[in-house]
Amino acid sequence: MRLRIAEDRLDTPASAPLVAALWSELLERYGEPDPDPDGITAATLAPPDGAFVVAWADSTAVGCGGLRGYEPAVGEVKRMYVSPAHRGQGIARAVLVAIETRARDLGYDRLVLETGLRQPEAMGLYLSAGYTDLEPYGFYRTSPLSRCFEKWL
Repeated sequence: MRLRIAEDRLDTPASAPLVAALWSELLERYGEPDPDPDGITAATLAPPDGAFVVAWADSTAVGCGGLRGYEPAVGEVKRMYVSPAHRGQGIARAVLVAIETRARDLGYDRLVLETGLRQPEAMGLYLSAGYTDLEPYGFYRTSPLSRCFEKWL
């Protein structure tokens, strides 16, 4: 397998099915649809304050992740996903590294993110990549299933 990470948009034919699969998996894990309180759009995860990348295994789009501006000098990681058939191959880490690189390029000093307790793979990835626990923030700050992380770049 040849892995390639490429800049894209949230609403392209390559990325839209990945994001739809993410929503479907979150529904399965949590038993209810995510309310998407931030109303993330393709423009939110695009320059000049954001980015969106797609991971390609040979010619197949297999993962994605996004970055948006959250506060001055702080970016937020959004829409991280890798298809189940391609997990355990370092793809999520490669996507995360690409997002961190783009965040530095955009002048962010710190990244924050929120994930859920029913996503142990995601929590493991973030902890192994140097993220540390962060006081809950945003819409999910009172959710007992939410876990927030940060990383200083």
